Amino acid sequence: MTTATLFVSDLAEVGSNVVRKQLEVLGGSGMDSVTWKDAQKIKPSDYEVAILDTRIAARTPEQLRAYEFFFESMQSEISILLQAGGVVFVLAGPTIPVRAVRGDALETNYDFLPKFLLGVTQLSFSESREGSRYEKEKNWYPYFLTAPRYYKTVPVKTDEKGVYIWYYANGKGITEKVRPLAVTTVTSQVVGCLISWQHGVVGVLPPPDDMMSALLFLQNKGAELYKENVENLGVNVEPPGWIHNYRSSEHRRLEQETSTLEGELANVRQKLKPFQLVSTSLYSIGKGLEVAVTRIFLDFDWSVDDLTKKDQPIDYVIKRRDETSKSLVVALTGTTGYLDSKSGKLAQLLGALPEVGDNGRLVFLVNGSVEIDPAIRATSNYLTEEALKRLAKNDICVLVVYDLYRLWLDYLAKKTTTDQIFESIHKTCGLFNYVPP
Repeated sequence: MTTATLFVSDLAEVGSNVVRKQLEVLGGSGMDSVTWKDAQKIKPSDYEVAILDTRIAARTPEQLRAYEFFFESMQSEISILLQAGGVVFVLAGPTIPVRAVRGDALETNYDFLPKFLLGVTQLSFSESREGSRYEKEKNWYPYFLTAPRYYKTVPVKTDEKGVYIWYYANGKGITEKVRPLAVTTVTSQVVGCLISWQHGVVGVLPPPDDMMSALLFLQNKGAELYKENVENLGVNVEPPGWIHNYRSSEHRRLEQETSTLEGELANVRQKLKPFQLVSTSLYSIGKGLEVAVTRIFLDFDWSVDDLTKKDQPIDYVIKRRDETSKSLVVALTGTTGYLDSKSGKLAQLLGALPEVGDNGRLVFLVNGSVEIDPAIRATSNYLTEEALKRLAKNDICVLVVYDLYRLWLDYLAKKTTTDQIFESIHKTCGLFNYVPP
């Protein structure tokens, strides 16, 4: 099973050329290796498994300053990954305060973990003491072959319910299972474990001495854990190719029928897209409005000179394909407020009058009150009476987007023609009056 794995560590930054070459080899196995600085440019939630080495290449205040907010900024991404059933391995080195105010640590090299998990495990502020004597779970023994030193212990509860962590959140107590992987020889403190969290797993482990072999081991274990998690979530796991050899004839028939129906559904959805796009004109005010209105003009089979990207008062110059004399010079706007006679938008519009020409009609295409059902919108809610009078006085057609949409519906229903629509807009001074055909 191929599982995308992210390894975040400063190992490549401080390591030898041999280490860098080893990391490049790991890249061929589906593992992306980045430093903590470069990790800010990617999304950990794009991966199924993340291995995070908390030992960073900074010690002095000047060096640490470059790491400020690296760890906190990753917290939401790690939470998304866990919510989706992902696996996060924490290679738990000493706690390093990264950002501090008046001597109080505000961020550490563990603050990429969800806040409640940080609180119950105490990884962000617990004392970092070095130790080396601990017992290992046999299934994880390959990871501990080099007997790495540990710096952190994880406080857990143990009773008849098993081993778990408990915390209080959102008005209730929450229990999460813990699977110990390594415990100290005398005191049985947990120094390595797997913690169930949300729908995923967080593994807290001593940082290995032999990093390359440990990474390969964690990549395989992470794939196994991720598969278990998504199966528990009810997410379909991609079956191996050979499973086709073991399917019954009815199974194969139903799969073929499913494939055919999915193809038909894809075709229907493709045909549906233009209608969905145009309908967005009723509630859009920005770029989405431009795209939807442009689609309407093209459906009318008009010649459209799109000027929306040129930052001019005019957005479109429209002509009928079989006629070049008459034109509609359109200025489009969407607003959540209102426009009065002194509005800068109207002043800009009036300034474009010389560009219209003798046979042109300047059209103010406006979409307002977009949060309200178009059937009960009032133009007066976003365009004052004084503004309407000023526009009409200058022979400008004021066309609301809802009326343009209804003209489009009439055209699709073959109740009118694009020539009739063009003429009705071209001859209008002032507010366009939509009349059902």
